Amino acid sequence: MMGGVFFRDKLAKSRQFEGLLNAETGQNRLLKIISSISFILIALALILIAKDSPARGYELSIYSCLPWITWLFLISTLAIGISIIVYEAFTSKSNFWLVGFFIILLVNFIILSLQIFRGYYVYGLPDPLAHLEYARSIASTGFISEGNFYPVTHILGAVLIEISSIPPEIAMKYLPVIFTVLFMLFTYLLASVVSPKKEYGILAAAASSALLFSYYHLTPYPHALSLLTFPLMFYLYFKSLNTPSLSNKIALIILILLFPFFHPVLEMVLISCLVIAEVAKLGCARRIRYSCRAGNISLNPALISFITFFLWISYFAVLGSTVRRVFRWVGGEASVVARAGELEPVFGLGPWGFFKLLLKMYGHDLIFVILSLIVLAIIIRYFLQRRNEVGNLFILSLLFLTSSIIYIILAMSLGLVTWGRILGANIGMWAAPVLASFGLYEMFRRPKIPKVTGIAAVAIILFSASTIGVFSVYRSPWISQPNWQVTQMDMRGSEWFSSHKLSDFAFAPMGWIGGYYYFKMPEHFGYPEHKIVGDVIEKNTYIVLTERFKQASEEPALKEWMNIPDCFAKPGFNREDFVRIKEDPSVNEVYTNKEFEVLMAMPKGGVQ
Repeated sequence: MMGGVFFRDKLAKSRQFEGLLNAETGQNRLLKIISSISFILIALALILIAKDSPARGYELSIYSCLPWITWLFLISTLAIGISIIVYEAFTSKSNFWLVGFFIILLVNFIILSLQIFRGYYVYGLPDPLAHLEYARSIASTGFISEGNFYPVTHILGAVLIEISSIPPEIAMKYLPVIFTVLFMLFTYLLASVVSPKKEYGILAAAASSALLFSYYHLTPYPHALSLLTFPLMFYLYFKSLNTPSLSNKIALIILILLFPFFHPVLEMVLISCLVIAEVAKLGCARRIRYSCRAGNISLNPALISFITFFLWISYFAVLGSTVRRVFRWVGGEASVVARAGELEPVFGLGPWGFFKLLLKMYGHDLIFVILSLIVLAIIIRYFLQRRNEVGNLFILSLLFLTSSIIYIILAMSLGLVTWGRILGANIGMWAAPVLASFGLYEMFRRPKIPKVTGIAAVAIILFSASTIGVFSVYRSPWISQPNWQVTQMDMRGSEWFSSHKLSDFAFAPMGWIGGYYYFKMPEHFGYPEHKIVGDVIEKNTYIVLTERFKQASEEPALKEWMNIPDCFAKPGFNREDFVRIKEDPSVNEVYTNKEFEVLMAMPKGGVQ
């Protein structure tokens, strides 16, 4: 009798195990099928992109110039990759999450490479052109030109030009794309070092898919590349704490020595973070049983960084003026809100218009900021409870606050950085994916929440953030801006203009940039109050009129307000104005290639 019961129990357990095994096998099979579908969708998207590329001229929006099905394939694939990672983070059954991570890396690489597929010469004006020329000069001469504040970016560009043997303008467009991929990889590695559970690190791989830094992912700004390097810097920093090997310390010191040559503002943020990290280590050593002891607190990294930075920046005359600006701002002699005029159009939108634009442009950042602040409260509570496992996360959360606050103070006191760049950089967001992954896991991996519900909720949150990032990374009418595409014809026209212009003439840029006396053309070229343009100018004036300016001025979605610099477009012009100026007797056309026109306007009474 007892034997029968025994064998029945064994049989029941065997069947239960077999059922679990079959269920797990079925789930693995489903994951493989879904991932296979994602690669098929990627292939189809690439075929459609190649079929419609390159662009046949200036395009107001890269999103609307590609078939909607292309975006459906890419966004669906992004959702699959994120879902695979989130599922694996919550089940911890295999390393299949690496497939999901590869999928989102590939999708983001394709999206950021669309400017290359479409044949854009560069993306953005005017800095990308300047950085391109610096890199081209280093590649051709082997020397760094005098007055180069940011040589690391240009050296990396020159190296990429040499080793790839591709045109410099293509190599420089790939530079921020490569750094974005590295940012995602090192975000995962940073999370794996500071997190007490591997699940946090796996989830951070999905969180890194959100393109948190706007157009900084597309343009080779030294500001952008240095920001995208932060996860690598602090991965090495925490790695040297956890496993203090000589190789980790050497790698950290090399990167610290290189960082001042990336960008001065980001270097000052880094120095502040290195100091705060050591202070936070001291607090952890005293409050919780942190592996670090007070005797291991060292300001050497911050001192090395500061000395290198001071020796470099003192070589340039800009150091004195920068210090004076900061002291004037602190002393109340300068405007509290630097470049406040740039914010006036935003406030003119009204509360609802402002809120809509904020969500479209920075909704993904808001999601991560909210999650990071929630996590900050959770970590502080754990810290006060003396929970040793959150020591590194406590330090990282303080770095998130430090980098955000210091950057805002520097940007406002110096007044050299536009508000668009301040918001696009979002300096503290380098740490947000790691903090957000910890918070999402802690909030949704609770016994009271069904596992399926938790997985779905986290996947939806991360997918929503990533989707907002995809549709705000390129400028478009969706976010009240025209595309920042610079075409081949723009460059040909610019080269002609540079070699033929007369420097004593005025210059009215209508969608382009120049280097001398500017004249701001009135709305509608002064029509109809004035019959001819000659009535509104005082001297001979070049009018550079680009296709970018025409399309942006005629787009209904941009009529109300355009969040763009004057060199791209501005409201107050329409199709009738562009027709009328061609018939204006005071204006002559001196050059055109259909996308870039140079007009010569003469004041009333003849040549001046």
